[in-house]
Amino acid sequence: MKKIAKSLICSVLCFTMVLTSVVFASAEEVQGLDVEKHTKQEIYNYIQQKNINLNFKTQYSEEPSITQPYAPGKLTDETLNSALDTLNLMRYIAGLSEVKLSDKYNEYSQAGALVLAANGTLSHYPDQPEGMSDELYSKGYTGCNKGNIAYSTYQDLNRVIVEGWMVDKSASNRQTVGHRRWILNPTMQATGFGQVGIYQTMYAHDYSTLSTDKVAWPAQMTPIEYYDKDTPWSLTIGKYISNPSDVTVKLTCKNTGEEWNFSSDSSIDGYLYVNNDYYGQPGCIIFKPLGFSLTDGKVYNVTATGSFGTVSYDVEFFRLSYVNRRNIIFDADNGTTNVVKTINADEQLDYTPETPTKEGYTFVGWYKDTDNITTEYKSGATYTEDTRYKAKWAHVDMLGAQVKAIVDDKSGIRFGTKIYNDGDEIVEKGTIILPVKLLPEGESLTLDTPQIAQSVGKVNYEVNEAENYVTYLGTLVNIPRDQFDEPITASAYVIYKDKAGNEYKVYSPYKKGSTTINTLLNN
Repeated sequence: MKKIAKSLICSVLCFTMVLTSVVFASAEEVQGLDVEKHTKQEIYNYIQQKNINLNFKTQYSEEPSITQPYAPGKLTDETLNSALDTLNLMRYIAGLSEVKLSDKYNEYSQAGALVLAANGTLSHYPDQPEGMSDELYSKGYTGCNKGNIAYSTYQDLNRVIVEGWMVDKSASNRQTVGHRRWILNPTMQATGFGQVGIYQTMYAHDYSTLSTDKVAWPAQMTPIEYYDKDTPWSLTIGKYISNPSDVTVKLTCKNTGEEWNFSSDSSIDGYLYVNNDYYGQPGCIIFKPLGFSLTDGKVYNVTATGSFGTVSYDVEFFRLSYVNRRNIIFDADNGTTNVVKTINADEQLDYTPETPTKEGYTFVGWYKDTDNITTEYKSGATYTEDTRYKAKWAHVDMLGAQVKAIVDDKSGIRFGTKIYNDGDEIVEKGTIILPVKLLPEGESLTLDTPQIAQSVGKVNYEVNEAENYVTYLGTLVNIPRDQFDEPITASAYVIYKDKAGNEYKVYSPYKKGSTTINTLLNN
């Protein structure tokens, strides 16, 4: 990052390894990673529980002195624990176990930071500052030689961990990503931290357990807020990789199908390195795709092949700021764009969606399951997950009105309704009619409206078996001539029973709102 020195250096361990009965996977066997995969919510909760703060400023319980008489000083428990939580967050995201603080490692690291600050230079092999005791220098040398070191004007360790050591994007670091590999070392059980002025240290050479876990960064679920788009990708196999030049990597965006291919003889899509040094574990494949961008919800598949066989895993990027938000989707199922309302997990959604329209259909309501009306949307609810409501439509349509013949200065008016049998059981179908002046303003005509005339459809006017619909008529008769100019309104109604056995009513109003006998006669 900007304020971290370009020369973040990791020490190279030169171990004499005795390998016995090492068996590599066959090229045909596809392996995954050996670590846990945490969900977005689990990572979010971890950050909240640990109260991760990259801006936590380093504090001292004992002030250091970089001139004679030298004093390493001591970091506060709050500073050390905050740095530990940040480091453990990186390990948690990667699927590794937590590490703990060691008083001895803290002492080495703090002495190491003092030696660096006294010399004014960054080195894993620092000279002994003039006048410094052999004992203090020995501790400091160990702290520098066996850990991650940094020169940074950041006044906190947390940002150095996340935006310095985990990134390792400089030309001198990207071929090994050693700082990151020490942080994500599966065998590490304990660590320590130190800081004096602008110099930071972290003890990394702890080998408390044996492990050959395959570890990747970015991890299988990676928060964008903790990832730099220029960061090299890495996959540590945990074993020496023979024939590094034969290693190939294919990166595929599962959202778009875009591909990147990496090999030792091609840099068209980005660089590829294979490093067998013991930065925590050997056998690290490092690659960086060109033209890569970070987007919430993008999922990438990594498939690496070599003497170790084939390792394949997915990486999904997500925004932490979106994790605690819930998208409530209203799908009108009528060709229009969905309406999406976004709220926090503990927030009520006070919202009334507009009533959609669909030619030839009548809107019933919004449901999680359109086959079960008990799943209806209700304003004021809270949500623990993203939820989709879909419009339920009844395939029923009031077609129009016509006049019956005039007999003895009286007539009738009838309304035709077309109804399809789309799955829910039709319990009853009919028509309700009322003079407009009797319908209270702003109210809809329903079976509960006082003084309605109800016509239950007993006989079908038309039956179309090929298209699975019927047309029925609802009739109001004996309207006297002096009321031929009185506006009349109507609505078809159908009583259904859904697949879960629940009954519901659907009303399909007369499209023109109202009509009169004389209007129909004139037409």
